[in-house]
Amino acid sequence: MVYACTYVMNQTEDFRYKIRNNEIILHDELHPSFTDIGDNKDLFKIVTVPFKNNIIEFSNAAKEASINQKEYFPKIDKNQDELIYFSCLPWVSFTSISNEVIMNKEDSIPRISFGKYFNKNDKILLPYSIQVNHMLLDGVHVGKYIGNLQKFLNEIK
Repeated sequence: MVYACTYVMNQTEDFRYKIRNNEIILHDELHPSFTDIGDNKDLFKIVTVPFKNNIIEFSNAAKEASINQKEYFPKIDKNQDELIYFSCLPWVSFTSISNEVIMNKEDSIPRISFGKYFNKNDKILLPYSIQVNHMLLDGVHVGKYIGNLQKFLNEIK
């Protein structure tokens, strides 16, 4: 899911616009920063990896980065606004969720959360939440993104 969401978001120019120092900038590419559970199974770490356009390469790089990363909250070398924040709650099927929000009008990092999938009417459903900066993105942008994400997921073989 992290790969699929990042891939589709990178294909959607509107999501690559960010606010920095009261200016609008356009990034060439966004990179995922996601939670991964630690060895003790009670503490998560935040893993940030450069995006790769190949799902196998990306998955291998993400796994290697997580295994090799010892810090739970490492310093991020990239510009924060090049990131997409991901959180997964595979134990819970939610109907609503809120993420921590820093009250900074320039914070334009998308926050994506997804939960425990379930079957309903012969379809697999996944609780999914996305938070964006309303100064840059609106419902029409999120709707197009979700439509493109669904199409991408439907076409995976």
